[in-house]
Amino acid sequence: MSADERHLNLVFVLVNTKRPLLREELRNKVGGYEPNSSDKAFERMFERDKEALRKSGVLIETRPVDPGFNDALGYVIDSSKFFLPDLKLDARDRVLLAEASKVWKDAQLAKLAEDAASKIVVIDSDHNHQSQSDAFSLNLGLSLNQENAITIFEAIDDGKIVQFDYLTKGDLQPKTRNVEPWQILLSGGHWYLVGFDHARQEQRTFKLARFKSDVTVTDMAITHFKPADFDILRVVSFWRQSQDGTGLATVHALHKQAGTLRLQADTIESADKYDVLTIRYANEEILARDIAAVIDQVVSVEPQSLRREVTRVIRDTQHGHQS
Repeated sequence: MSADERHLNLVFVLVNTKRPLLREELRNKVGGYEPNSSDKAFERMFERDKEALRKSGVLIETRPVDPGFNDALGYVIDSSKFFLPDLKLDARDRVLLAEASKVWKDAQLAKLAEDAASKIVVIDSDHNHQSQSDAFSLNLGLSLNQENAITIFEAIDDGKIVQFDYLTKGDLQPKTRNVEPWQILLSGGHWYLVGFDHARQEQRTFKLARFKSDVTVTDMAITHFKPADFDILRVVSFWRQSQDGTGLATVHALHKQAGTLRLQADTIESADKYDVLTIRYANEEILARDIAAVIDQVVSVEPQSLRREVTRVIRDTQHGHQS
């Protein structure tokens, strides 16, 4: 067993004990300490482990095994000092965390990173935190969707209704919507808002990419609260399947390449020489243009109709430059 594994075993035992443990008890309980080794060998190893953990920021404390008698001292790790406090994320923190997860370079971990960030965002948005956005003087150059996501997070924290212009799929002109925001989620490279829509008088899902204005936070307080069994992951997943396009593309991209396509992928699986990206789409031409922009980083494209559209976009672009 390696020293690192032994250190983890020691920390696990000391964090979970209900009382201070004597050295002999640790010798028998901690994996990596040989019960049959000499006393001196164990003492040297235990002292080295304590010092290594101390340098790592893990403090092993000595306390009386019996509070009534101070002659026998045991060891313990104070969990209140060991575990990190609850995350306190303001609106901008939550958006930046979720956005950062989208550019994870490891194909096998990219989806896990986004899922983890989404869960943190979902959990954190259930709690009211005082907005600290005024403390940020640095212009991070966030897109309209990201800035709107920050505004919505702040509205959720403050319990206020939001207003925005929204272009529903199939409509020619956007309409102003007044929505009581419940939660917001990053999924498949896009932000989604779920809340109570005053115009429809029911729960609705909105894709921030379809917002045609900045989000305005009104002075009106939320009066329709999300149901107790509300699950934004399930709601957004269903909405995407039914509203966010029926086309499903498979793109083979070189490792760590085609970043714009990776941001749109539902799943990414790693192969020997490339990664397999599965992308859901509603507009074939738009996706074809995205693929054409990084065509030198793409190995193959399916279905055939999408491949033909990519070829057409590239050909039209070449003709445009030649004319």
